Amino acid sequence: MDRGQAKGVPPTPAPDLPENPLPQGPGTASTFLYYFSTSALVGSFVVSRGLHLGLQTGIPTQVGILFGLVAGSLGAYINRSTQLQMTVANPTQFQQTLEAALEQMGYGPVPPPEDTEESTDKGAKAKKANLANSATQAAPYLTYQRSSLSQFFAGKLYAQITPSQATIVSRAANIRRLKKLL
Repeated sequence: MDRGQAKGVPPTPAPDLPENPLPQGPGTASTFLYYFSTSALVGSFVVSRGLHLGLQTGIPTQVGILFGLVAGSLGAYINRSTQLQMTVANPTQFQQTLEAALEQMGYGPVPPPEDTEESTDKGAKAKKANLANSATQAAPYLTYQRSSLSQFFAGKLYAQITPSQATIVSRAANIRRLKKLL
C-alpha cells in the first residue's frame, strides 16, 4: 500500500490513461534480434553449403553475422512497432480524416469481434461500428487492417481517439507514411 493512501480507500486511476491500453507490438530490440538471428542462421547455412566450407572454419559464421547485422538493422527500421500521438480539436473530424488517409494506404476498419452477423458490405458496417464506438467510448481502440492477402504482411493499425488526443500504433513504415498523409 502506498504511504500517502488511507486505509480502505481504493486507489484513484491516473488521469487521461485508458483502462485498456492500445496493443503494443515488438519494439526495436526484439525486432532487431528476430531479424538478426534468423538472417545470421540462414546466411551461415547458405554460405557454408554454397562455398562448401565447414562451420569450423569461421568464415560462414562471420558472413552470417554480417548478413544478420544488415538484415536486423533494416528489419528494426522498417518493422518495429511505434506510436504516433497527436492533439485533436474535433475527434469525429479527425477520425474521418484518418480513415480517408488509411483508405489511401489500403487499410479498412475491422469489425468488432462480437459482430458475427453476415453482411455483404462489411467495410461500411465496420466503419459505422468504429464511429459509434469512438463517439461513445465503448471500445478502447479502433482497429484497421489491409484486405486480402496483404493483411498478413502489412500488420494492423490501432487508433485510440479521445476528446483531446489521438494515439496510433503500427509498424514504423506505416506510421511514417500516415504522417505524410495527415
